[in-house]
Amino acid sequence: MQITIWGRDGSGKSTLADYLGVHLAQKEITVVIDTDLTQPTITNRLPGRETRKEQSLGRAIAGTGTTEIRPYLIQHPKHEALFFSGLVHGEDYMEYELGLDSAAMANLFISSCKTVADNIILDCSGQRTDPFIPEALTGSDVVIVLLTPDLQGITWWQSVQSLLQELKASDKAIPVFSMIHSHHNENWLQEAIGLKDAIALPYAPEL
Repeated sequence: MQITIWGRDGSGKSTLADYLGVHLAQKEITVVIDTDLTQPTITNRLPGRETRKEQSLGRAIAGTGTTEIRPYLIQHPKHEALFFSGLVHGEDYMEYELGLDSAAMANLFISSCKTVADNIILDCSGQRTDPFIPEALTGSDVVIVLLTPDLQGITWWQSVQSLLQELKASDKAIPVFSMIHSHHNENWLQEAIGLKDAIALPYAPEL
């Protein structure tokens, strides 16, 4: 199964991706790909885990690393069937120059992950230039779109409708309002995006 989690940065995508990853890894090999290529992400997801630059997702997408997939999959220390891929410690915003073929490289990376894993979770960044977005939207079984319960979240959802339609991903896109507090009116939020069955996740302290 391929699952995409998409939305504005700060909407809780990574927390949900990690939770789903742990859940799915109880029975099957699962890979979580953090597609943010502007900052180290493995450092936050696997604190204390030593990594090398040769393991960075950025090298795979920039075409400067090995074509073998396994070096880029970093195993969770407590869940042997759960693996992560992303930028590693010591890398910075300007680390990688992404060429015109970066989307094709991202597609190839996902395909390679499918040869060794049962489930792929794409924790997509909110950046328009994210090379994983095309395959994430077209190739996933489900696209979970996390929205903050405010005007920014609503307008973000409205702004991506044309892209979802263009890539024929509207039918598998599931809008989910995250970080709902008691003062939020769920009916108003659902009305604002034109859907009566949008899912709402209550706010919870970070896991």
